[in-house]
Amino acid sequence: MRVRAEDITGLKVRLCRQIDDQAENLRASVITLGAGQALVYEQKLREAEMIMQNTVWDEAAQDYVTTVSQYEVPNLHAEADDLDLSLFGAAQVVIEQGLLWATISAIIERKRLGHKRLVMAADTAPQANAAALVDWPVLR
Repeated sequence: MRVRAEDITGLKVRLCRQIDDQAENLRASVITLGAGQALVYEQKLREAEMIMQNTVWDEAAQDYVTTVSQYEVPNLHAEADDLDLSLFGAAQVVIEQGLLWATISAIIERKRLGHKRLVMAADTAPQANAAALVDWPVLR
């Protein structure tokens, strides 16, 4: 049975949407989704970078000392309280999480875009269906 051109176009659109949905579900297994939450993550990272740029080792105190007030970094301060860490400790955690997310998100995005490109390049429905089978990484 031969698939009409308009049918394969609709199939490709559905398969690409399916790939996008799978990628989003995988992201949701690692982060909290939502535009507001994304803004919080970005703000925490900016605040963590501010702490790191304004923190020095105090030899006398044998500790890191920052010139940034907790009121200048309210999101990071909340994270520090929640984790029972200093602002410097919370900044380290947030930066490490940011680096980890950058790696994970790049892996997801590479697979998402690559498979969508293969789906769109397919000439037949079986090729498109095969191209939509993504071997997503297991994230825990």
